[in-house]
Amino acid sequence: MRAFATRYTGPPTLRGWMRDPQSITSLQVLVVILALVPGAALATLGMGLIDTLTPSERVPAVVTARDSGLDEEGIEYHETTALADDGRGLGLGTGAPGLLGAPVVVTLSTVTGELVAVRTASDHYRPHRTGAYVFLVVVLLATIVIAALIARRMANLAPWTLLVIAVVVGFVGAGGWQVASTAAVAPTSRLPAGTGMSIYTNPKFMPASRSPTGQDVDFRDATLRVTGPVTSGAPAGSASWLSDFHVMVVPFSASYRGTSGDRYVPLTLIGDGSGTAERVAAEHCGPTGFDGRVPAGSVEGVMCFVTPPDFQPRHIIVGTGETKRIDLTT
Repeated sequence: MRAFATRYTGPPTLRGWMRDPQSITSLQVLVVILALVPGAALATLGMGLIDTLTPSERVPAVVTARDSGLDEEGIEYHETTALADDGRGLGLGTGAPGLLGAPVVVTLSTVTGELVAVRTASDHYRPHRTGAYVFLVVVLLATIVIAALIARRMANLAPWTLLVIAVVVGFVGAGGWQVASTAAVAPTSRLPAGTGMSIYTNPKFMPASRSPTGQDVDFRDATLRVTGPVTSGAPAGSASWLSDFHVMVVPFSASYRGTSGDRYVPLTLIGDGSGTAERVAAEHCGPTGFDGRVPAGSVEGVMCFVTPPDFQPRHIIVGTGETKRIDLTT
């Protein structure tokens, strides 16, 4: 022990390394490089907290691209891009829901510009609350804890000033990269004005059977009728998040001649617009919400659709395959 004490002169210093660079070992270089990791972990966790806890803005948009590909493990992913109503192009990453043309409301952090959430007519995606993100947080916390436990020994292998610099560089580098890779991207192209008509822009798909508003339409053992004009705006008592969308409301009455269960009638709103009309579940459309499910007997209610701002309703398509249409312009 006495011999060791005479040889040990304390932890290396930055000045000593500069005077004698040949004394630096590969293990010491590795220790300095590893010091970047806890700094990057702190930055990643901090950005997640900032995005989640700071004020945010809700931006109505329409999905304009769904680019598919395969990741390194051969799993298919979809890179989603949306065009905001104010003209901004938004990159929503690979986990965001929404089909091509679907209206969405994108929540962005006002501090970092990062994606906080994407809401569609039927889904609410929050990247900071996915299983993958929770796993990442656990890994980052473990990294910080392990780094703290071995910090003293690391300081005996490399100059503490250089270790602190490495931690700061890791923190600034990871934080800066995340701030630079915000949800804002180069403006994306607007979808054609006929997108809202879907396949029905082609006359061969348009149902030959046509009924005006106010007339009964039979579908199997159910009868439906659009009882009035289409109106705009979320109805009273609807889900609060619906007010962030452009909403069109179609009043319906329906009856079902069966005696058990109910009858589901597929109903699709089509029209002119640079995006599609997406149906909202009945429970989100107010106390009289209707989504095509007709109980035995009769029911009256309203059907909610979220649409792009330029959408002009034309028809309700009743059914799939063998279809009929209700003309909303008459």
